[in-house]
Amino acid sequence: MSFGAALRLLRIDAGMSLSDLARHLGVSPAYLSRVEHGHDAVPTPDRVVAIAEALAVPPLVLLEIAQGAGAAIASYLERVPEASTLFVEMARRELGAAEIARIKAYIDREMPVRGAAKRPARLGEHLDAKRVLVQVVCHDLDDVISLAAARLADDPDDARALMRLLAEREAETPSFVGRGVVVPHAIVPGATAIAALVTLAKPLRAATPDGEPVRLAVVLVTPATGRRHVHLMAHIARLATRGVADMLADARSAERALGRLEALDVS
Repeated sequence: MSFGAALRLLRIDAGMSLSDLARHLGVSPAYLSRVEHGHDAVPTPDRVVAIAEALAVPPLVLLEIAQGAGAAIASYLERVPEASTLFVEMARRELGAAEIARIKAYIDREMPVRGAAKRPARLGEHLDAKRVLVQVVCHDLDDVISLAAARLADDPDDARALMRLLAEREAETPSFVGRGVVVPHAIVPGATAIAALVTLAKPLRAATPDGEPVRLAVVLVTPATGRRHVHLMAHIARLATRGVADMLADARSAERALGRLEALDVS
Protein backbone atom coordinates (compact mmCIF):
# COMPACT_ATOMS: atom_id res chain seq x y z
CA MET A 1 0.00 0.00 0.00
CA SER A 2 1.35 3.42 -0.93
CA PHE A 3 0.66 5.94 1.79
CA GLY A 4 2.05 8.68 -0.43
CA ALA A 5 -0.42 8.03 -3.25
CA ALA A 6 -3.36 8.04 -0.83
CA LEU A 7 -2.08 11.21 0.84
CA ARG A 8 -1.77 13.04 -2.48
CA LEU A 9 -5.27 12.00 -3.51
CA LEU A 10 -6.80 13.10 -0.18
CA ARG A 11 -4.87 16.37 -0.15
CA ILE A 12 -6.08 17.31 -3.63
CA ASP A 13 -9.66 16.29 -2.86
CA ALA A 14 -9.52 18.38 0.32
CA GLY A 15 -8.58 21.39 -1.81
CA MET A 16 -5.21 21.86 -0.10
CA SER A 17 -2.04 22.68 -2.02
CA LEU A 18 1.27 21.00 -1.33
CA SER A 19 2.63 24.28 0.04
CA ASP A 20 -0.40 24.80 2.31
CA LEU A 21 -0.09 21.36 3.89
CA ALA A 22 3.67 21.67 4.22
CA ARG A 23 3.28 25.04 5.95
CA HIS A 24 0.70 23.58 8.35
CA LEU A 25 3.07 20.74 9.26
CA GLY A 26 6.18 22.90 9.47
CA VAL A 27 8.00 20.92 6.79
CA SER A 28 9.25 21.77 3.33
CA PRO A 29 7.08 21.21 0.24
CA ALA A 30 9.99 19.24 -1.22
CA TYR A 31 9.89 16.78 1.68
CA LEU A 32 6.12 16.37 1.41
CA SER A 33 6.40 15.83 -2.34
CA ARG A 34 8.97 13.08 -1.75
CA VAL A 35 6.57 11.39 0.69
CA GLU A 36 3.69 11.61 -1.77
CA HIS A 37 5.78 10.07 -4.54
CA GLY A 38 7.11 7.29 -2.33
CA HIS A 39 10.69 8.54 -2.27
CA ASP A 40 10.71 9.15 1.51
CA ALA A 41 9.51 6.88 4.29
CA VAL A 42 6.04 7.13 5.80
CA PRO A 43 6.04 9.96 8.38
CA THR A 44 6.07 9.27 12.11
CA PRO A 45 2.72 8.57 13.83
CA ASP A 46 2.64 12.06 15.37
CA ARG A 47 3.12 13.64 11.96
CA VAL A 48 0.49 11.37 10.40
CA VAL A 49 -1.95 12.55 13.08
CA ALA A 50 -1.06 16.17 12.26
CA ILE A 51 -1.70 15.48 8.56
CA ALA A 52 -5.07 13.92 9.41
CA GLU A 53 -6.05 16.98 11.44
CA ALA A 54 -5.06 19.29 8.58
CA LEU A 55 -7.13 17.28 6.10
CA ALA A 56 -10.05 16.85 8.56
CA VAL A 57 -9.71 13.06 8.36
CA PRO A 58 -10.09 10.86 11.46
CA PRO A 59 -6.50 10.25 12.65
CA LEU A 60 -6.92 6.48 13.12
CA VAL A 61 -8.06 6.16 9.50
CA LEU A 62 -4.88 7.81 8.21
CA LEU A 63 -2.73 5.86 10.69
CA GLU A 64 -4.19 2.62 9.40
CA ILE A 65 -3.49 3.64 5.80
CA ALA A 66 0.05 4.57 6.80
CA GLN A 67 0.93 1.63 8.99
CA GLY A 68 -1.75 -1.03 8.78
CA ALA A 69 -4.26 -1.76 11.53
CA GLY A 70 -1.82 -3.68 13.74
CA ALA A 71 0.85 -1.01 13.65
CA ALA A 72 -1.69 1.75 14.23
CA ILE A 73 -2.98 -0.03 17.32
CA ALA A 74 0.57 -0.68 18.54
CA SER A 75 1.38 3.00 18.14
CA TYR A 76 -1.69 3.95 20.18
CA LEU A 77 -0.87 1.46 22.94
CA GLU A 78 2.66 2.81 23.12
CA ARG A 79 1.27 6.30 23.70
CA VAL A 80 -1.58 5.18 26.00
CA PRO A 81 -0.41 1.98 27.74
CA GLU A 82 -3.47 2.01 30.01
CA ALA A 83 -5.57 1.00 27.00
CA SER A 84 -3.94 -2.44 26.99
CA THR A 85 -5.99 -3.30 30.09
CA LEU A 86 -9.18 -2.98 28.04
CA PHE A 87 -7.85 -5.34 25.38
CA VAL A 88 -6.88 -7.86 28.05
CA GLU A 89 -10.35 -7.73 29.60
CA MET A 90 -11.99 -8.19 26.20
CA ALA A 91 -9.79 -11.20 25.49
CA ARG A 92 -10.36 -12.67 28.98
CA ARG A 93 -14.10 -12.53 28.44
CA GLU A 94 -13.74 -13.78 24.85
CA LEU A 95 -16.03 -11.07 23.57
CA GLY A 96 -17.50 -11.69 20.14
CA ALA A 97 -18.57 -9.37 17.34
CA ALA A 98 -21.97 -8.60 18.90
CA GLU A 99 -20.50 -7.60 22.28
CA ILE A 100 -17.78 -5.50 20.65
CA ALA A 101 -20.43 -3.75 18.54
CA ARG A 102 -22.27 -2.81 21.75
CA ILE A 103 -19.05 -1.39 23.23
CA LYS A 104 -18.38 0.59 20.07
CA ALA A 105 -21.93 1.95 20.04
CA TYR A 106 -21.43 3.17 23.62
CA ILE A 107 -18.10 4.82 22.72
CA ASP A 108 -19.59 6.49 19.65
CA ARG A 109 -22.51 7.80 21.72
CA GLU A 110 -20.64 8.93 24.82
CA MET A 111 -17.26 9.93 23.36
CA PRO A 112 -17.70 11.12 19.76
CA VAL A 113 -14.53 11.88 17.83
CA ARG A 114 -13.78 15.59 17.87
CA GLY A 115 -14.12 17.14 14.45
CA ALA A 116 -15.35 13.95 12.81
CA ALA A 117 -18.41 13.64 10.61
CA LYS A 118 -21.62 12.84 12.46
CA ARG A 119 -21.79 9.40 10.82
CA PRO A 120 -18.72 7.34 9.97
CA ALA A 121 -17.99 6.80 6.30
CA ARG A 122 -19.32 3.59 4.78
CA LEU A 123 -18.89 2.50 1.19
CA GLY A 124 -21.78 0.05 1.32
CA GLU A 125 -24.38 2.75 1.92
CA HIS A 126 -23.56 4.20 -1.52
CA LEU A 127 -23.86 0.87 -3.35
CA ASP A 128 -26.58 -1.49 -4.43
CA ALA A 129 -26.46 -4.76 -6.35
CA LYS A 130 -27.29 -3.06 -9.68
CA ARG A 131 -24.07 -1.04 -9.42
CA VAL A 132 -21.81 -3.96 -8.54
CA LEU A 133 -20.19 -5.72 -11.50
CA VAL A 134 -18.15 -8.84 -10.78
CA GLN A 135 -15.58 -10.77 -12.81
CA VAL A 136 -15.60 -8.20 -15.63
CA VAL A 137 -13.07 -8.36 -18.48
CA CYS A 138 -11.78 -4.89 -19.44
CA HIS A 139 -8.91 -3.85 -21.67
CA ASP A 140 -8.02 -0.68 -19.80
CA LEU A 141 -9.24 1.73 -17.13
CA ASP A 142 -11.32 3.65 -19.65
CA ASP A 143 -13.36 0.48 -20.21
CA VAL A 144 -13.91 0.18 -16.45
CA ILE A 145 -14.99 3.82 -16.20
CA SER A 146 -17.36 3.43 -19.16
CA LEU A 147 -19.07 0.38 -17.63
CA ALA A 148 -19.40 2.07 -14.25
CA ALA A 149 -20.73 5.32 -15.73
CA ALA A 150 -23.50 3.38 -17.48
CA ARG A 151 -24.63 2.03 -14.09
CA LEU A 152 -24.28 5.36 -12.30
CA ALA A 153 -26.19 7.53 -14.80
CA ASP A 154 -29.88 7.56 -15.64
CA ASP A 155 -29.58 7.66 -19.44
CA PRO A 156 -26.92 7.23 -22.17
CA ASP A 157 -26.29 10.97 -22.57
CA ASP A 158 -25.72 11.40 -18.84
CA ALA A 159 -23.48 8.32 -18.87
CA ARG A 160 -21.30 9.77 -21.62
CA ALA A 161 -21.03 13.09 -19.79
CA LEU A 162 -20.15 11.34 -16.55
CA MET A 163 -17.59 9.17 -18.32
CA ARG A 164 -15.86 12.31 -19.61
CA LEU A 165 -15.81 13.86 -16.13
CA LEU A 166 -14.36 10.70 -14.58
CA ALA A 167 -11.74 10.31 -17.31
CA GLU A 168 -10.69 13.97 -17.12
CA ARG A 169 -10.26 13.87 -13.36
CA GLU A 170 -8.37 10.58 -13.57
CA ALA A 171 -6.01 12.09 -16.15
CA GLU A 172 -5.36 15.07 -13.87
CA THR A 173 -5.01 13.08 -10.64
CA PRO A 174 -4.58 9.30 -10.94
CA SER A 175 -6.52 7.56 -8.19
CA PHE A 176 -4.50 4.37 -7.73
CA VAL A 177 -4.28 3.81 -3.97
CA GLY A 178 -2.42 0.50 -4.02
CA ARG A 179 -3.22 -3.12 -3.13
CA GLY A 180 -4.99 -3.50 -6.48
CA VAL A 181 -7.54 -0.71 -5.94
CA VAL A 182 -8.32 2.38 -8.02
CA VAL A 183 -10.91 5.04 -7.12
CA PRO A 184 -11.97 7.11 -10.15
CA HIS A 185 -14.31 9.84 -8.94
CA ALA A 186 -16.17 12.90 -10.15
CA ILE A 187 -17.83 15.88 -8.52
CA VAL A 188 -21.34 16.50 -9.88
CA PRO A 189 -23.13 19.41 -8.15
CA GLY A 190 -26.56 18.42 -6.91
CA ALA A 191 -25.95 14.70 -7.39
CA THR A 192 -26.53 12.07 -4.74
CA ALA A 193 -23.34 10.42 -3.50
CA ILE A 194 -23.32 7.02 -5.20
CA ALA A 195 -20.72 4.44 -6.13
CA ALA A 196 -20.21 1.56 -8.51
CA LEU A 197 -17.92 -1.36 -7.71
CA VAL A 198 -16.17 -3.38 -10.42
CA THR A 199 -14.08 -6.51 -9.84
CA LEU A 200 -11.88 -7.59 -12.72
CA ALA A 201 -11.51 -11.13 -14.01
CA LYS A 202 -8.11 -10.20 -15.45
CA PRO A 203 -6.01 -7.64 -13.57
CA LEU A 204 -5.08 -4.46 -15.42
CA ARG A 205 -1.47 -3.41 -15.68
CA ALA A 206 -1.06 0.26 -14.82
CA ALA A 207 1.41 2.69 -13.25
CA THR A 208 0.27 1.92 -9.71
CA PRO A 209 2.26 3.20 -6.71
CA ASP A 210 3.12 -0.29 -5.43
CA GLY A 211 3.39 -2.08 -8.76
CA GLU A 212 0.33 -4.26 -8.15
CA PRO A 213 -2.10 -4.54 -11.08
CA VAL A 214 -5.63 -3.21 -10.68
CA ARG A 215 -8.17 -5.81 -9.58
CA LEU A 216 -10.90 -3.63 -8.11
CA ALA A 217 -12.34 -0.26 -9.08
CA VAL A 218 -14.58 1.83 -6.86
CA VAL A 219 -16.10 4.53 -9.08
CA LEU A 220 -17.57 7.35 -7.05
CA VAL A 221 -19.82 10.33 -7.75
CA THR A 222 -20.30 12.96 -5.05
CA PRO A 223 -22.13 16.31 -5.05
CA ALA A 224 -19.22 18.37 -3.73
CA THR A 225 -15.82 18.21 -2.15
CA GLY A 226 -15.61 18.72 1.58
CA ARG A 227 -15.21 16.79 4.79
CA ARG A 228 -17.73 14.05 4.01
CA HIS A 229 -16.23 13.44 0.59
CA VAL A 230 -12.68 13.28 1.92
CA HIS A 231 -13.75 10.95 4.75
CA LEU A 232 -15.27 8.56 2.21
CA MET A 233 -12.17 8.66 0.00
CA ALA A 234 -9.99 7.99 3.06
CA HIS A 235 -12.23 5.09 4.08
CA ILE A 236 -11.95 3.53 0.61
CA ALA A 237 -8.15 3.85 0.82
CA ARG A 238 -8.34 2.12 4.21
CA LEU A 239 -10.41 -0.69 2.69
CA ALA A 240 -7.54 -1.18 0.25
CA THR A 241 -5.12 -1.67 3.15
CA ARG A 242 -7.56 -4.21 4.62
CA GLY A 243 -7.30 -6.33 1.48
CA VAL A 244 -10.69 -5.59 -0.06
CA ALA A 245 -9.45 -6.47 -3.56
CA ASP A 246 -8.36 -9.91 -2.35
CA MET A 247 -11.59 -10.50 -0.45
CA LEU A 248 -13.81 -9.67 -3.43
CA ALA A 249 -11.64 -11.26 -6.12
CA ASP A 250 -13.56 -14.53 -6.48
CA ALA A 251 -17.06 -13.29 -5.61
CA ARG A 252 -19.36 -14.63 -8.34
CA SER A 253 -22.36 -12.40 -7.72
CA ALA A 254 -23.08 -8.82 -6.73
CA GLU A 255 -24.84 -10.02 -3.60
CA ARG A 256 -21.85 -12.12 -2.55
CA ALA A 257 -19.49 -9.19 -3.14
CA LEU A 258 -21.66 -6.86 -1.04
CA GLY A 259 -21.83 -9.44 1.74
CA ARG A 260 -18.07 -9.76 1.85
CA LEU A 261 -17.59 -6.00 1.71
CA GLU A 262 -19.80 -5.60 4.79
CA ALA A 263 -17.26 -7.48 6.90
CA LEU A 264 -14.60 -4.85 6.12
CA ASP A 265 -16.78 -1.78 5.75
CA VAL A 266 -16.55 -0.62 9.36
CA SER A 267 -14.80 2.33 10.94
